[in-house]
Amino acid sequence: MPVNMIDHKNKKIIYVDHRGLTGQNLLENYKQACELIKKNGSGCLMLVDFRDSTISNELVDYIKSDENKAITKLIAKQAAIGISGIKKIVFNLYNTVTGSSLKIFNTEDEAKNYLAS
Repeated sequence: MPVNMIDHKNKKIIYVDHRGLTGQNLLENYKQACELIKKNGSGCLMLVDFRDSTISNELVDYIKSDENKAITKLIAKQAAIGISGIKKIVFNLYNTVTGSSLKIFNTEDEAKNYLAS
């Protein structure tokens, strides 16, 4: 399942696996994560894996939407892995537009430890 809950150091983390996704598939996976965030309410911890994925214009447009901004406010801490090159520009945009403080890590373990701290 591309979006699920994991436990790390007794903390529940929403794990969003975008590995290898592009275009509409990536957007749909992102929206699935948004539904889980809404279901869990405020204080969510989220880890997003973007390894081998390609950011689409559709995703960027959705990120800028008022709906996404409201969902982002429910997230207490966010971490991402698999971010390099042009994706870093998109994530800077994401942080600016949503007011998020998404942090980028090199490994999944680093990201999980940050979220659980």
